[in-house]
Amino acid sequence: MKKMFIFSLIFLLTACNGTDALEKLKDEYPETVKKVIEELPKDIQDEIAVPTEFPFEVKNIFVYPQKDTLTENSPIFSTEVIFVGDEVNLHVYSDHLAVEDSPSDKEQIINLKDGTLAYIGDISETYKTIHWNKNGQKITMLFVFKQEKKFSMEDLIKIANSMEY
Repeated sequence: MKKMFIFSLIFLLTACNGTDALEKLKDEYPETVKKVIEELPKDIQDEIAVPTEFPFEVKNIFVYPQKDTLTENSPIFSTEVIFVGDEVNLHVYSDHLAVEDSPSDKEQIINLKDGTLAYIGDISETYKTIHWNKNGQKITMLFVFKQEKKFSMEDLIKIANSMEY
């Protein structure tokens, strides 16, 4: 009996791993997150990565599946999740097709806390980007804000380190 309980507990913990953040967002935003996510195929849902920490108060969240609108029945190639605050937006893209990832000339290479190589770019005072591959999937974040907000690359790296896959 004790072995069965331990097995069941391990199974439940394993089954829920990596989806807690997305499930929480679905509960908190039933119209803009849950409704859209649950219409997606299960394999796409499983590939959506979201952060758990933000240097701003999130006021709303929107989810946009991306696909080639010119081709009938084209697959979803990416899912964009936008976290909206006061005069700040964080765009998180989870790519669903195999995409090569390499830095541009203007990007620096860093290590995330789990050792994953990431490429960061301080495009302007109000636009910062980071991207990396995790489990064969490219993740990209764009951080856009008004100049008065003064977010840093360190803020974006903290967000990236809080990702749940």
